[in-house]
Amino acid sequence: MTINYNETWKRKIALYYDEQYRRYGVKAQRQYPNEELCRFIFSMFGKLPFDQRKEVKLLELGCGVGGNLWMLAYEGFTVAAIDMNFNALAITCDTIKRRDCPAASLVNGDLLSAPFIAVSYTHLTLPTKRIV
Repeated sequence: MTINYNETWKRKIALYYDEQYRRYGVKAQRQYPNEELCRFIFSMFGKLPFDQRKEVKLLELGCGVGGNLWMLAYEGFTVAAIDMNFNALAITCDTIKRRDCPAASLVNGDLLSAPFIAVSYTHLTLPTKRIV
């Protein structure tokens, strides 16, 4: 299956989110983690002692304002995220600092240009909001 991911659609998506983050900041998206993600992650790794959770590497594709990412970092997992919107990543970075979470690796780009995709991750999280 080939995905037709051309620059026109990429630009439309970027403009949509640029406007949302400019207008609403952190309130552009939910600020708390997705309930189903929490259920899944903790059903898989919730019994691990806190100091062993750092061995679980999670990559979020399209992290937005970091509603999932801060919680995963706070709970001791090693987290990384990629988002094509720089403003979203700036908000995510602020959220992580404000909530006193361990650092996360944040990359500005899209999945097709992800520099760390060759790294082994335990699980990927994907965005669930459809915008087009």
